[in-house]
Amino acid sequence: MVWWQWIVLGVVLLGAEMMVDAEFYLVFLGVSALTVGLLDLSWADSP
Repeated sequence: MVWWQWIVLGVVLLGAEMMVDAEFYLVFLGVSALTVGLLDLSWADSP
């Protein structure tokens, strides 16, 4: 996946956690997706 897709997925999961009572599970997945997106963005130009 492209870096921005990870960030969008993270934001969607965090938004879904606010709307649905998932007992805090989606927060971990959302933060993980945001972390992967930011790491992919920071290393996008690396060989």
